[in-house]
Amino acid sequence: MIKPLKGYKIVEFAGIGPGPYAGMLLADLGAEIIEINRTIPSENGIPLPHRYDLLRRGKKSISLNIKDKDGKKLANQLIDTADALIDPFRPGVLEKLNLGPDDCFKTNKKLVYGRMTGFGQNGPMANYAGHDLNYISLSGALSGIGEKNSNPLPPLNLIGDFGGGGNFLVIGILSALLSREKTNKSTIIDASMVEGSAHLMTLFFGLNAAGILDKERGNNILDGGAPYYKTYKTKDEKWIAVAAIEEKFYVNFLKVLNLDIKNIPDRKDKNNWHKIDKIFSEKIYENSLSDILKKSEGIDSCITPVLDLNETIRNHHNIERKTFINIDGIDQPGPAPRFDNKQLSNPSPPVKPGENTKDILKNLGYTENDIVIFKNKGSINY
Repeated sequence: MIKPLKGYKIVEFAGIGPGPYAGMLLADLGAEIIEINRTIPSENGIPLPHRYDLLRRGKKSISLNIKDKDGKKLANQLIDTADALIDPFRPGVLEKLNLGPDDCFKTNKKLVYGRMTGFGQNGPMANYAGHDLNYISLSGALSGIGEKNSNPLPPLNLIGDFGGGGNFLVIGILSALLSREKTNKSTIIDASMVEGSAHLMTLFFGLNAAGILDKERGNNILDGGAPYYKTYKTKDEKWIAVAAIEEKFYVNFLKVLNLDIKNIPDRKDKNNWHKIDKIFSEKIYENSLSDILKKSEGIDSCITPVLDLNETIRNHHNIERKTFINIDGIDQPGPAPRFDNKQLSNPSPPVKPGENTKDILKNLGYTENDIVIFKNKGSINY
């Protein structure tokens, strides 16, 4: 049972996207995550039956009305016992409820207060409404994604919500917990999806400053402009991904296609990219996906199949590595990374909002009668 964060307790105010993802990552690592849900479900995000809401796996849940005096008191009691907190709301929301950092630090002087927003805790756009697409449009990330002479393409919500959001919040929380071992002090983490997604673009800011990055989308090596770094359709209407950037891999890629490099225009000249792309497209379309993969076996050519969510589960490499797990009949990615070459423990199924309300309150010292009174007053739900 590998649980590196066993013994740490984190209170997560329920939100959508990056907050739940951060909570899931920490739960996967073994932390006890207590999610505070509303007594009346929110309409935010994409509606999903709880058993399929995989970002809620491995957690416990309590439903509290934090606008109610007793509900707020119960939230405070939970926070007092926590190592860290996840705040997914816009700036100032929890302050208005007397649950902001200053309030919480009065009774929990070692609390790590993690705040996850789109635009950050201050600045002229701090309280703007937005979603992943808005944040990555502002950070510069969206401008480079999409085909040449076409609209910028939404890359799912991977860059803002998860890569630039939840991941950076977790980095902040873990760093603060490490720092606390030396300082014994509380910390506020201000994780912004604009700043996180901008951080992911660091390499490209360097390329831009060096004059290497073409401002026109789809006209660079890593954005699908280069014929040796893109996807191609096969004869059986499937797709392969080609990433033969280095010369040795490019030469091997040509061998797989049975092409002579002497007959291929110089790839270092961007003016030749369209011609090369046409050659590769036609040649690859003469073969099925399985033919291409068979020809590339044992050759370092940077060729892989483009798999959908069902195909990737059946992929031989992923099966061998146990990349995916099945919990409660639902296939899903397993926890990552690995420690000492061992996989992290499998998490419990996604929690239903309010599922653990009674048990959590009993652990705080409340009786069954107390719990009934709280429910009748509308302070809690279960």
